[in-house]
Amino acid sequence: MVLGRTAGPMAGDGCRYASPMTGDREHTAGSLHPPVSWPHIRPGIPALCGLAALAVFLVGIGGPSLWIDEGHTWQYAHEPLGTMLSTVIGSTNAVEAAYYAVLHFWIDVAGDSELALRLPSALAMAIAVWAASKTAGDGAGPSTAAIVGFVLIALPGVTRYAQEARPYAFAVAAVAVSTFMLFRALTRNERRWWVGYASALVVVGYFHLLSLLVVPGQLMAVLLIDRGRLRSFAAAAGAAFMAVLPVAVLGYAQRGQIGWIPLAQLDYLWTQASVLTGSLAVTGGLAVVVVCGRGNRRLMALGLPTALAAPVLLWAFGLFTPLYLARYLLGAAPGVAILMAAALAGVGRGRVLLLGAILLALVWPQQVAVRGPAAHNQDYRAAAALVATDCTARIAYDGMSKDAMLYYLQGQTCAPSETAAGGHLWVVQAEGSHLTESGYTLVGTTTFGQAIVTYWTK
Repeated sequence: MVLGRTAGPMAGDGCRYASPMTGDREHTAGSLHPPVSWPHIRPGIPALCGLAALAVFLVGIGGPSLWIDEGHTWQYAHEPLGTMLSTVIGSTNAVEAAYYAVLHFWIDVAGDSELALRLPSALAMAIAVWAASKTAGDGAGPSTAAIVGFVLIALPGVTRYAQEARPYAFAVAAVAVSTFMLFRALTRNERRWWVGYASALVVVGYFHLLSLLVVPGQLMAVLLIDRGRLRSFAAAAGAAFMAVLPVAVLGYAQRGQIGWIPLAQLDYLWTQASVLTGSLAVTGGLAVVVVCGRGNRRLMALGLPTALAAPVLLWAFGLFTPLYLARYLLGAAPGVAILMAAALAGVGRGRVLLLGAILLALVWPQQVAVRGPAAHNQDYRAAAALVATDCTARIAYDGMSKDAMLYYLQGQTCAPSETAAGGHLWVVQAEGSHLTESGYTLVGTTTFGQAIVTYWTK
């Protein structure tokens, strides 16, 4: 029985029958069994920015040689997990233990090629681009999200550390996610965002303790955007602090590891930002855009303090204690990009494209340079190729160069030994005064970025 229609094929029963010889039946929209429809997934601007970032970060990722610290990463990651954790937590660098543990398990699966060692950093930095872009999109729409993605991808310092086997990209990603979670918590009355914010801060602390200097900036953002959420912010930040406290205590006990860092100087406030922006011209240009912009005030209230907190506080502390390294400013990158996008919100598309073209022209030389063989300070790849030309010689290292050299010497047909008794000697060291060897005469010196290889004979 059919309600509301006359039975029969001529009455529009929703079915059309083919030849009775075949028994085929074609279903239309009125059929009891409609055709399967697959969901149409359309990635948003933030996701596209993250994918574009990953593609850019992978370009030339194997170009730079591993440098001193990346050599240490490789060495630690290869050690048995218990031995490595005992060493770094007990005596050397507890603040990076989480990163070394991640790399330990990663290389078991992916291997230890330059690409494999650096790929986790590229993925982490792509997540940072996505999170910062998502934050801006929540605040001012898709075009602002696209600006954030473009700025972060364009900044040479972001690319530089997306292509390095060190924990900085992980910290930047966690800072960006924490900022996103904070903005959601301030604009949506849902407890889960505060839980996410606290969790992201814990990740920041375990991958780079000093990147937590962004928290005072986030506090300022809460006061500017919605001070009524101050109690929730304090609870989330306090819980994260308690979780990170063991790392902070161990890091303080091992502060002698960074005792070589010189005290900060006044000009560091503007000159050292070039590690992130690529040049003083880009730093100045970004500042001019922010000062002249009349964009989204709520995003400005989020971007400005999170962009300035780490650089200013690190500089202030660095005036009195060895603490200030320019690469420690990377946690400011998401805030810088959000601030730029906020300043440009509402600006005409033509002007935004013009400013984007100018930024691209300014950073292009640095984007090329950060992919060079010695872009990570030392070119130990080339140094290993040189010393392999005389494997009968003895080889000696300074206290920093050995791990990176061993990484590349394993790929040579032969390698000099530290215990060889021949009359020839290779000395490999990082930048600094030349090491000398009693009883030997210097024959020649070759530099590979900041790596120095000298050849000696008796």
